[in-house]
Amino acid sequence: MKIKLIYLKSGRETFEEYESRVNEFMATHDVVSVQYHEATYGNYEDMDTTTTIMVVYQEKGETS
Repeated sequence: MKIKLIYLKSGRETFEEYESRVNEFMATHDVVSVQYHEATYGNYEDMDTTTTIMVVYQEKGETS
């Protein structure tokens, strides 16, 4: 098994583009599980978020 961390390129891609990138990856691998994480950072005047999806997968055709 392997993991793939996929980050949203904040300010450089739309959420729809992010979803498409994640879906394209998952379509070519045998997915075991998917986890979503969103974190905030900064201070009260300048807050931002980081969105991460972790995909646990096996290569297509790979046996465990």
